[in-house]
Amino acid sequence: MTIIFLARTPRLCYLLMATTILLATVGCGKGSFATVPVAGRVTLDGEPAVRVTVLFSPLRRGDALEAGPSSMATTDAEGRYRLVVARQGGGKGAVPGKHLVAFSGIEEYDQLLKENKNNSSTQAPTGGESPRLVIPGNLPTVRIPTKYTGKPLEFVVPAEGTAAADFALTSD
Repeated sequence: MTIIFLARTPRLCYLLMATTILLATVGCGKGSFATVPVAGRVTLDGEPAVRVTVLFSPLRRGDALEAGPSSMATTDAEGRYRLVVARQGGGKGAVPGKHLVAFSGIEEYDQLLKENKNNSSTQAPTGGESPRLVIPGNLPTVRIPTKYTGKPLEFVVPAEGTAAADFALTSD
């Protein structure tokens, strides 16, 4: 076997064992990351941004292989949100460190609304997919200005978390 051939010296054997342990510890994107509570408020021109999706995407630090999972939330009637990890069983909050923050308002749903108008309730889904339904009463109330959709904002999540991850967006 190749491994036996490569591991003829003790040094190579230790190197192979250390590499194997490192790879087993790091895994393939399913590692566990410590999260901290993150909450805040989103406003647009001083008014609450209602039912807007807020997405925090962590940036890699140094030589890290992985930055950690993204976190997301939807704002309530006052524009307030509380992040949850966007991965099954991920928990609440976000990983500490620098994040890119993106917002999705009603513009994201325009295409889905058009699809709903074109599909009748008796029409079978194509390609094995179920139809995507959009309930107008649950849509965001604002359009996110293009200056925020083209370039996400940056936010540093402190190690202890924060309840003040507030974003005061302004129109173009």
